[in-house]
Amino acid sequence: MGKLSKIEWTDHTWSPWWGCTKVSRGCKYCYAETLAKRTGFKIWGDDAPRRNLSSAHWNSPFAWDEEAVRKGKAYKVFPSMCDPFEKRADLDSQRSRFLNLIHCTRNLQWLLLTKRPEELCDYTDLPSNAHIIATVEGDTVKSRISDLQWHRMNYGLSGRCYGLSVEPLVEPLTLTPADLVGIDWVIVGGESGSPSRMEGRWVQSIYEATRNAGKSFFFKQWGDAASLEDKKDFRHLERVREWPAQLGPAVTKK
Repeated sequence: MGKLSKIEWTDHTWSPWWGCTKVSRGCKYCYAETLAKRTGFKIWGDDAPRRNLSSAHWNSPFAWDEEAVRKGKAYKVFPSMCDPFEKRADLDSQRSRFLNLIHCTRNLQWLLLTKRPEELCDYTDLPSNAHIIATVEGDTVKSRISDLQWHRMNYGLSGRCYGLSVEPLVEPLTLTPADLVGIDWVIVGGESGSPSRMEGRWVQSIYEATRNAGKSFFFKQWGDAASLEDKKDFRHLERVREWPAQLGPAVTKK
């Protein structure tokens, strides 16, 4: 099946291109940028080019799709090295190719994570196996939730999942019942490879709001610098790894 992802909520990572531009506080310690720099690619920032991938790379999802048919599974795939909805004219052709790929790999569940949900208004006919997750790392960028809700209200399909990636959580995020209307899944996690800015009480608040709204909550990780007190006082959160009904658990993580 190829190399599996270590990310707890997906089976594979696969990106149509590499590179992005930082847009908010949650981007400060971007792991994808760190990986790109480590491999020698200067592809971050408005003025930097994006890295295009080989034909062999583009063929991988078709192999996973065929295997999914044979095994009767639905693998989850996450583009980890880019934002699929980054607004750049030079990405339009690759983006069209990517969306067509999603359409042609119907047995894969694509988890499209974005910090730019305001751009979703230009994507009214996404394939039904394209699930949308907006990064909301705190109250400062909470408006991203309404952008995601707008897309669901106008163009959502019954089988599509809409979620929030509260990772990295860098400040309090206050979720009201209205904020969770149309939201199926909330993933929370701290930062890796850097001083963590996440506090246990912030996570607890998000967990309680999500649970009270009857939505799925997934605790991913504390981050490298979480306090021992938080790990002790909020240990119960580590056991909460729920999946929305539209997706079910990652096949390789059951």
